[in-house]
Amino acid sequence: MPRHTLRLAVPLGLLAVLSLAYAYGPWFGEQIDAGTPRRIRDQARSEALAIARKTCQLADLDVFVDEQRALTERNPASADDWRVLAEAYLERALARGSKKGMQVGQPVYSKLPERVRQDLDLGEAALRRAREAGDASSDSYRIEAALKTMRITGIAAAIRFDGAVRTALDTATQLDNTNPHALVGSACRKLFKPVWLGGDPAAARVELIAAAEALPHDERPLMFASMAAWLEEEHEAATQLMERASKRNPTNPYVAAVLKRLRAGEDEPFARDVD
Repeated sequence: MPRHTLRLAVPLGLLAVLSLAYAYGPWFGEQIDAGTPRRIRDQARSEALAIARKTCQLADLDVFVDEQRALTERNPASADDWRVLAEAYLERALARGSKKGMQVGQPVYSKLPERVRQDLDLGEAALRRAREAGDASSDSYRIEAALKTMRITGIAAAIRFDGAVRTALDTATQLDNTNPHALVGSACRKLFKPVWLGGDPAAARVELIAAAEALPHDERPLMFASMAAWLEEEHEAATQLMERASKRNPTNPYVAAVLKRLRAGEDEPFARDVD
């Protein structure tokens, strides 16, 4: 899915993450209460990751990764902790490219930056540990699909990874056909593939809007749906969808920039990088 320099001061956006700690538990070395049900602990960490991602600050994701890695060190047999760590590395890799333009048939990178490659390697290693600990969840496979998708840098890589991505997404859907993240992954394949390779922006738009309803705090499905509408030459619908994305997360710099371009009627509003 698309995507600052680390700052020495604690980002203001981190305050939201800190506030969640009081409600849900494990932050900055605090030990989770052993009596807390596993399901609640998992939900707390997933929600904390979603908040850290939404600040659009790499430093916030760095904090989360460090804390989640500490959890895996304390609970090395916890498949769920390893899976959340894998997703955290995925989100950090995505964040590093969050200001890159989006185009059909074009990968985010023609060559993976070293820090992105490291995050993908670490994410895959964490996912392997989760599987070894018994994780066979739908989320495990949709994270696998996303990690592999980010390695596509050209035609050769697309040929190499496309089958594995498709298999992982199919498995995620078979395990949970209501998984909205898997739905976003499947829809993005339809969105970013050229029509002659099976791309279908109209179908992608329908799926993305459905996923957006199931992920009410994530602006990215609406952002992708806006691009799908643009490709269908429905420019007013594209603007409206991006306005909805901006309301969900005004801090997303790519969303803000593309919305400004859409309102101004600029050419290729999605394709250009954001300064």
